[in-house]
Amino acid sequence: MSDLQLQKRLLTPFLSKNIPPIPEENERREYPKKVNPLSYLFFWWLHPVMKVGYKRTLTPADMYTLNDNIKVETLTRKFQEIFRTRLEKAQHAHVLAKVTLRGETMETSSIPYADDVRDLELSKHFLTISLFLTFKWQYSLACTFLVLASVGSTTAPLLTKELIKFVEYRVLDIDVNMGSGVGYALGSSFLVLVVGLLMNHTFQNAMLTGAQAKAVLTKSILDKSFKLNGQLKHDYPVSKITSMMGTDLARIDFAMGFQPFLVSFPVAVGIAIGILCHNIGASAMVGIGLTFVFIVLMGLVTKKLFAYRASANKYTDTRVNYMKEVLSNLKMIKFYSWENPYLDRITENRTKEMHIIYNMQMIRNMIVSVAMSLTLFASMASFLVVYATLGSTKSPADIFSSVSLFN
Repeated sequence: MSDLQLQKRLLTPFLSKNIPPIPEENERREYPKKVNPLSYLFFWWLHPVMKVGYKRTLTPADMYTLNDNIKVETLTRKFQEIFRTRLEKAQHAHVLAKVTLRGETMETSSIPYADDVRDLELSKHFLTISLFLTFKWQYSLACTFLVLASVGSTTAPLLTKELIKFVEYRVLDIDVNMGSGVGYALGSSFLVLVVGLLMNHTFQNAMLTGAQAKAVLTKSILDKSFKLNGQLKHDYPVSKITSMMGTDLARIDFAMGFQPFLVSFPVAVGIAIGILCHNIGASAMVGIGLTFVFIVLMGLVTKKLFAYRASANKYTDTRVNYMKEVLSNLKMIKFYSWENPYLDRITENRTKEMHIIYNMQMIRNMIVSVAMSLTLFASMASFLVVYATLGSTKSPADIFSSVSLFN
């Protein structure tokens, strides 16, 4: 208690100065399995943690304890069961196809089952599908929330358009119902609230799935590493396994947090194209075409990034192997004075790795900078065509709602 200090926040003068104590292990709250709809919708179940964190620095003991449904052991067991079931089905189908081709049956097969199944080649998406089936409800919910958020954000300019029309009519002293304007304003605000909630729930479910998938794969890799034979230990040394658990799984965790955007992207684009064509006509296709050209170019550049990443991984693995060798044989290296040769090799690999990473960062920054300015150029191209072909015949409502869609 003596080490706990009251944090100075904006509302601290108006709150109690009592510092919450650090809870004992038996006093910690369990992560809620079920919460009431309002608490789930507005994340009120986080209030106990946020309340403590507002008064003092949080410690690990302040966090929720995991319930049985989300413990790593439970999720790993579920994943391995799904993986094993699908593997057995794939093996059975593979052997059945081979014995049928030989004109035999499973019972009268002339080749043992273990030998028949040895040449089975699994799909490269086999593990991905098993992982998805493990978290299908949670991850599908994240994708659904994002699709709904995309629909809300792309249809919001329709309300903006009507609101601008209402303001325009009021300025021109045209008799319009005040209630409709209030309704458009409240509707736009409510839609922003709904889209914000859906986006937050999307990230919460998607990133939670990413963290859980990383934990499951980490435990599965560790369990598998203890069962490797001599050949597999040579093919997968400790350094490579460590690199997989550290770097590769971190990328999977990050990717799963943003993967739902690929699902919602076609929906949002389809709605946006339809509304743009309705607002400003065929001129919208100029900006849309420019956007799709950039997407194709970005795909080609991204392919180059993957090639760079594969090259960098080779130098990373080599450097990790050298470091592991140095740490394992430090006495021998000192005895024979091999410090400089090892330093030169490690430095050489690190220099090549950093050169590739520098190129990757440069390309990535170029993509981000062009992507941030793409909507500006796309909208500018479309509106230049609009004014070249139609003049100033379009209403402010059509123009400003179209600008919102481009953004």
